[in-house]
Amino acid sequence: MINSEAKLIQYLKETLGEPIINVEITDNQFKNLINQAIKKVTYYIADGKVEGSILLDLEKGVNTYKLPDNTYSVENVSLGDKNNPLFFNIPKGYSINVTNPMDINYFSNSQLYSFDIQKMTEFLSKMSQIETLFKLEPNYTFNSFSKELHFFEDIDANKALIKASFEYIPNPDNDYIYDNIFVKELALAYAYKQWANNLGKYETQLVNGSSLNYRDIQSKGEDLENKVLEDLKRNIMPFGIDVY
Repeated sequence: MINSEAKLIQYLKETLGEPIINVEITDNQFKNLINQAIKKVTYYIADGKVEGSILLDLEKGVNTYKLPDNTYSVENVSLGDKNNPLFFNIPKGYSINVTNPMDINYFSNSQLYSFDIQKMTEFLSKMSQIETLFKLEPNYTFNSFSKELHFFEDIDANKALIKASFEYIPNPDNDYIYDNIFVKELALAYAYKQWANNLGKYETQLVNGSSLNYRDIQSKGEDLENKVLEDLKRNIMPFGIDVY
C-alpha cells in the first residue's frame, strides 16, 4: 500500500527500471511531478476542491481575518447566537477539520476502507449541533488571492462558522491519494516525459550495451498520459476509491 510521497517516488523509480537502469530524475523533480498528477486527478474528480468548515475566533474591533492558504472560496459565513447559552460551551480555538473525501482514513476502521458508521455519525451529529448555534449572516467579502475574509461592519460575536471550498493538499507522510491508480499512472507518464527532457538529444547506454533514446521515452510518456486522461473521463470515482 502506497500511502506517502516517498513510497510513490520509490515505486516510480522501480517502475522506470531502477536499479538496473539509472533514471536521470531528481527527487525534487519526482515530487513536482507527483503534485502535478494529484492536481490533475483532483481537477477531474471534483474540480480540485474539497468542502469543509472553519470555526473562527473573532476579536472585537478586528474586521479582517487571514484564512488558510489553501482556501479556494467562501460559500457562507454565519455568526454565533450569543443569546444561546450553549454557545459559550464551545472551547476557544476549537476548529473543525476540513472533511476530505479523498482521504477516508478518518471514517475508516481498516485498510480495506470499511467505513466506521459510528464515527461518521458522531462527526455529523457534532456538526449539526454546532451549526444550530450559528444563525446571523454578516456582510463580508473574501479575497481569493490574499486569502483574507473582511467584514463590512463591526461584529457583535466572538465566533464565526465559515463554510468554504479548499484546494486539496496531500499529506506527504500519510495519504492514500498516493495509492490512487490514476495518480500513480499519471505521475509515471509525467516521469517518462521529464526523463526524456533531462536526456535531451543524447542517448543513455544500458548495462547490456544497448542504448535508450529520449524520443522513445517521450513517446511512451505521452501515450500513457493520453490513456490515463481518457480513463479519468470514463471512470470518475469518488475520492479514496481506486479502480484496478
